[in-house]
Amino acid sequence: MLRNKLLYTFLIIAAIGISACGNGKNAVAPLEEVSDEDSSSFTDDTTNWGEVDIITEEEFSYGTVKDFSKTEGCGFVIELNDANSSLRILEPFELDKQFQVDGLKIKFNFTPSRRPSVCTAPSTPITINFIEKI
Repeated sequence: MLRNKLLYTFLIIAAIGISACGNGKNAVAPLEEVSDEDSSSFTDDTTNWGEVDIITEEEFSYGTVKDFSKTEGCGFVIELNDANSSLRILEPFELDKQFQVDGLKIKFNFTPSRRPSVCTAPSTPITINFIEKI
């Protein structure tokens, strides 16, 4: 009896799994099947590939670049100048070499990242959208 229940449960789960995969109608066509007519909307003009977002002054943050490579093992970080912010130490992904100067004052815009932190100090991983020296 228990064996039959397990078998029926397995079959139901398998049926749900198979039906969840869909019927493939939304699959991408192989490259050979794309005709010239299908690609007529593509252009070589890369300037039309999206709008450039304008960052307002309120969206900028100000901070100081700090070298935490020897003390915290995470390389260069940004310490926010805003004492009211819950984010104090920001861990940028791929900070450009020209900004890897301990004590450098910067103006920047960022997006929090979901990647894990490599710092031993409490920090928030970020992706920098804009950065300049001040």
